[in-house]
Amino acid sequence: MRDAGREPPRRCPPAAWAAGRPPSIRTRDTRYAIRIEAFTMKLLLVGSTGLVGRHVLELALADPRVDGVTALARRALPAHPKLHALRVDFDRLPEDAPWWRADAAICTLGTTMRAAGSRPAFRRVDHDYPLEVARIARRHGTPTYVLNSALGADPSSRFFYNRVKGELERDLAGLGFASFTAVRPGLIGGQRDAFRAGERAAVLALTLFGPLLPRGWRLNPAQRIAGALLDAALNPAPGLHVVASDQLV
Repeated sequence: MRDAGREPPRRCPPAAWAAGRPPSIRTRDTRYAIRIEAFTMKLLLVGSTGLVGRHVLELALADPRVDGVTALARRALPAHPKLHALRVDFDRLPEDAPWWRADAAICTLGTTMRAAGSRPAFRRVDHDYPLEVARIARRHGTPTYVLNSALGADPSSRFFYNRVKGELERDLAGLGFASFTAVRPGLIGGQRDAFRAGERAAVLALTLFGPLLPRGWRLNPAQRIAGALLDAALNPAPGLHVVASDQLV
């Protein structure tokens, strides 16, 4: 396997998303990213109470390059000097708030079919809310958007979950962000508040036998995913990019 650090980033063609085809996997190489280290950044984090979102928030608050984090959540968050935590109703977002303008937005918002209760409710949380957040942030001048998506995201997939994720990637790619990155983890490893059906057994199996499997089938630790999301926000490479599950092992 080629070392990702030895090749320049390959841009995802917008036409692939527009035509309903998932872009081929691209490897981000931060040597070629727009380095933003001479000054601190303000981040907008959407979905900060889930497994991956909690790790993103923890890493961002500890990073000296991050001056402040505005976190939109449906539950209260612990206080921190760099954190502006907001409990919001995603059906009634305050579109004129000044905190929509950030240096980058990271979205880890998502639910499960079991929690949502229906396909329309699932789509509202996993597609409509992230897209509306992106539209408002883009309108306020936020240049970078980073999405926690999923392995197999494809707007033409016959599987509902993958199709919704793929449609979201496609629609976000059309908003005109200077930098858009979709991170596509497979099965996520970490301590959840509640496991999905069969997920605990799958996590255990991949933990035990993961080293014997191809990289794309291995467990993706939540902290590794969070690190990739934060890296894409702090080092935004121009264009459209995908981080594949085999980059998150």
